[in-house]
Amino acid sequence: SSLRIKQDLSQIEKDNCFITKAAWISSEINIHCLTSIIILVSSGKLPWYALNVYLFSSQSCEAAFPSARSLSGSFSSITNFSVFEFMNKIEKISILNKIKFTEESNNAICS
Repeated sequence: SSLRIKQDLSQIEKDNCFITKAAWISSEINIHCLTSIIILVSSGKLPWYALNVYLFSSQSCEAAFPSARSLSGSFSSITNFSVFEFMNKIEKISILNKIKFTEESNNAICS
């Protein structure tokens, strides 16, 4: 027999059968992000390895904030910054990571 969904479910029945609003919004954000990445890769604005979604995790995001704070210098007491400042810091971190990766690759080839 086919699956039928009752049209007159109570709010309690709906709450017990469906995901929470927070989970729904989180899924929406992830879907939009992944779609954007796919579009940017297919248009050549991002490299192919940006599709390595298995590398997406909270650990790398959590590591970005201490790295961004460390760019302020050891004598700075500023721990908070605006989104604009954070984006500038992330760009610098990206450049530093690229240099580090290049150096490590060169060392691995020479070894």
